[in-house]
Order: sequence, then structure tokens, then C-alpha cells
Amino acid sequence: MTGPERLSSELDFSQLLQVIRRLWPVITAATLLTSGLVYSWSNSQPRRYEASGAVMSVAGSSDSNAAISSVVVSPPQLPQGAVAKLIQSRTFLGRVSELIQQSELPAAQQQDIVQQLESELQANAFESLNVRARVDAQQRGIYEIQATTGDPEGSRVLADATIKALLEWDTQRVRDGISRARQTWEKQIANIDAQIAGARAGSVDRQALVAAHGDARLSLAQVEVLEEAVTPSLSRLSDANTTRKPVSPRPVRSAALAGALALLGTTGLLVLLDLMRRKIRTSNDLAALGAPTIGEFPKLRRSQRAQAVAEVQGGDLYEPASFIRINLERLTQQGLAQRGAAYAAQAPGATPPSADHFCSDQCPAR
Repeated sequence: MTGPERLSSELDFSQLLQVIRRLWPVITAATLLTSGLVYSWSNSQPRRYEASGAVMSVAGSSDSNAAISSVVVSPPQLPQGAVAKLIQSRTFLGRVSELIQQSELPAAQQQDIVQQLESELQANAFESLNVRARVDAQQRGIYEIQATTGDPEGSRVLADATIKALLEWDTQRVRDGISRARQTWEKQIANIDAQIAGARAGSVDRQALVAAHGDARLSLAQVEVLEEAVTPSLSRLSDANTTRKPVSPRPVRSAALAGALALLGTTGLLVLLDLMRRKIRTSNDLAALGAPTIGEFPKLRRSQRAQAVAEVQGGDLYEPASFIRINLERLTQQGLAQRGAAYAAQAPGATPPSADHFCSDQCPAR
């Protein structure tokens, strides 16, 4: 960066600080007003309480003891995202609603929770129930069920009802597969019975059918035992637990965020509006307006500002002041001083005058 560029950058930064220093009451007022309004609005919102419980997804039968693997049926692996989709289904939420109505909550509170679930289902926007999965590639891990209502006890009951319905669904999906196998064996036995009834007594075919009937009956008995010995992939890890502290709204956090945004937004807007104004800062700005520069005082050091009169009489301001006096006398003699003269002070914190201050009916069009 060259010397003039560095000077221009320092000048712009200094002007920015001057704008902020001059307008800080407006910025502060806007920030405090926004924070106060957001705090009041957030504090008036209904309280929401959260309860959470967990279920664990266990390994399949391949990891079980071989001695009991023949009498224990493990379900197939849960696909990714299955639990999250399940708790948003109409059938599942219907079962959850039934469990809530069987709870010890007051009837009015039960009805409020059921209506909330129905409303979210119709709008396809679920806020009362969420699932947080922490599982590996084999879908083994923990599913955290989170329930949110307007009451801590209601949230706990909703989370427990969801966990219970989830475990019931997982057990039933295993039994459904075994039930289909049982129905197949029952149909096969009925078919064999019909063939035996039509076979000739003492024939080889009848003896073969009787043997097949016995094998089918044995297989059916084994399937019926397995149907009662299913092992679901999900098991309860912890009951639902809740706190008395609401999860929303959070007035302090909301007010702090709103205040920070208001501070940045107000500062940026005021600085932008200030920069868009046409100001007179140097003699080049006057030249662009067609107004002559009578003179220009150099910037004084801080120690010299208290002795400005002495500086004009014999210090650093003597020559600039003499130059201005001579130019004013010349303009007066030429009759041009009637157009008026303006003084632009660039003291710390001072506002550079707008171009409108330098213009009258005799200013060139711009």
C-alpha cells in the first residue's frame, strides 16, 4: 500500500469513528429499545418444558449365544431413519394418544396433548416429539426420545408413552414375520389333512402323508414357541426425565441476540447514510462545486490547540492566516465577497459541512 492510499485508509477509518462517536446516543437508544421489546415479547410467550428418555438398539441374533439361538428370534436390523419417520406416522401417534388417555394426567391436559399431536400431524410440522439418534453404521446405539409440552409432567407422560409405543412396535414387527410363517404351516397342514382324507387306507401315499403331517405339526409347534420368544432390537434404557426449567422461551438470550443485531444494523445504517451525504473535507471538494478556496489551516498538534491565537500571530498559523486575509481583501475589492464565505472546521468529532452549506443561487448546477 502506497503512502497516499495508507493516508486515505486512515482518514476513512477516522471519519468512521467520528460518525460512531457523534451518533452513539442514537445507536444506544435503538439497541436498548430493540432489546427491551424483544425481551417483553419473548417473556410473554407460553412456557415449553422438555422431557427425554432413551432406548437402546441391540445387536442381532448373530451375536447371541449359539445354545439359545435356536429358540430366540431377533428382528432384522432397523433401517436408517426408521425411528424418526415412525414417530411421525398417524398409526403410531394414534397409539401414543391411547396411552396418554390411559395415564393419570387430568382429562383436560390429556385432551390438550392429543389435540396438539393431531394438529402437528395435519400440518406435517412436528414440534412435540423428536428423536435424536446416536447409532453406528449397524444402527446399534441409543435413540433419545424428546417430548415437549406446556407442562413438565405432561412432557414426561408423552415421552414415556412414545417409548412404550416404540417398544411395542418393534416387538410386533418381529412377531409379524413369525405369524406369517405360522399361517403358512397351518395352511400346509390343512392341505395335508385334506389329502389324507382322500387317500386309501393302508396305502403308501397315505403313510407318506401321515409322516409329512407329523413333520408339519412339529414345525408349527416350533414356530408357535418362537412367536412367544421374540427378542426386539430395541430395549428401554432410561425412563423419561424432565426439569422444571422451561426450554423456551429464553428472554435473556433472545434479547441479547436482538440487541447485537440492532447494534450492528443501526451502526451500519447510520454510517451508510452519513457516507452518502456530500461533504466538504478538502479543497478538492470545493473545486468540484466551483467555489474558490480562500485558504486552509494546517492541522495543529494537541498541545497547540489551546494557543490558537498565539499561533495565528506568530506561530504555525501565521502564514495561512495571512494568506486568507489577503484573499479576502482581494475578493472584497472585486465585489465577490457578497456571495458569502463559509468556514469548515475539522476538529475531533466535528461534522464536515454538507455541500448545501456552500451553495446558493449562484452555485453551479450539480
